[in-house]
Amino acid sequence: MTDRIHRSLDEQRTPLLLIGLFATVAAGLCAVGIYGVLAFAVVQRTGEFGVRMALGASRNAIVALVMTDAGRLLGIGLVLGAVLSVGMVWVVRARLFGIDALDPATWVAVGVFVAGIAALASWIPASRAARTPPTQALRYE
Repeated sequence: MTDRIHRSLDEQRTPLLLIGLFATVAAGLCAVGIYGVLAFAVVQRTGEFGVRMALGASRNAIVALVMTDAGRLLGIGLVLGAVLSVGMVWVVRARLFGIDALDPATWVAVGVFVAGIAALASWIPASRAARTPPTQALRYE
């Protein structure tokens, strides 16, 4: 009887597994994309960071500057993602059981998850910018 129940749910389980796989790939692409954009921005602004550190900016100030830029990008991405997701709710509504497609807790959880990915992905370029000695950073100008 257990096998019969599992086979009857295969039609619903397979699309959900594919959605989970695509969500995992999307999360990875999110992390790589944010890291790439911020790493490029940090390299482009290395001279600026050197000047700021030579004038007395602390490492924490440099990290905060890069993380603020990351937060700005994250905010824009979350707003655009939420707007586009609301338009696509009707596609997944038929596949959801026991949860509403516009469930606020789920939307907040996804936003927090993406924000966590963005924070981790942006921390690497931010810490790299803060570790660069001002003399070396000024050579890029």
